[in-house]
Amino acid sequence: AGSAAAGVVMAICDLMAVNYKMSREEVLKKVYMVDTKGLVTTTRPNDKLQKLKIPFARTDVAAEENAKYKDLASVIREIKPTAFLGLGGVGPVLTEEMVKTMYGACKRPIIFPLSNPTSKAEITAEDAYNWTEGNAIVASGSPFPDVVVNGQLCKPSQGNNMYIFPGIGLGASLAQPTHISNEVMVAAARKLSSMVTPEIAKNTGLLYPAIDEIRHVSKHVAVAVIQQMQAEGTATETLPTNFPELIKLVDKKMWVPRYPNGELYLE
Repeated sequence: AGSAAAGVVMAICDLMAVNYKMSREEVLKKVYMVDTKGLVTTTRPNDKLQKLKIPFARTDVAAEENAKYKDLASVIREIKPTAFLGLGGVGPVLTEEMVKTMYGACKRPIIFPLSNPTSKAEITAEDAYNWTEGNAIVASGSPFPDVVVNGQLCKPSQGNNMYIFPGIGLGASLAQPTHISNEVMVAAARKLSSMVTPEIAKNTGLLYPAIDEIRHVSKHVAVAVIQQMQAEGTATETLPTNFPELIKLVDKKMWVPRYPNGELYLE
């Protein structure tokens, strides 16, 4: 539960707050952060929390109850979470018992082992799928191969910043904002999530667009970013405000790699 975990989870909370019209505080009540001492609470004895953990510290756990949440296994057993985000970078920690506890409480548990490289992942895609009969929703930091469970092909997604960073950069270079707000990052994430329909996700298991669509994705993320900057008044360049003209401009400004004939520089 370090800075990476805090940053990722806070970004998710901000996105959920926008999507479901909730306050950040309401969303944070649904988060259970675990570190080396167990569940992060405001009542852990002899524990001075790092500043980055304070927003996630549970306030509903009495001091004498902290022993019930001493490690990841006990937290999962007591809370029965529907989603797991692994960002500890310490390697395999999610056991079969933990996964099956989640699966017993949720038909489609979300399991995201996001630590890199593969050796640091909290669980393999193969185990996540096998222990949930192919029903887990899996995205990892490092790529994992497809898995077949009971004749069903399971395709793990790879959570990678390549899906939004190029679009954010392009949008910012065109709009020249005074600064890039958190709301801009949320707008980029919302646009990306809208580019895979629930039907596609359900039928294929994919959470992100195909990699060969990355330029199309980046174009639409850039437009969403520019529109957010315009809405909040941070854009300093005068650009079209309607979607058709803006998408045309972004398309025109995208760099296209073109290489000369290889015979000119390859022997």
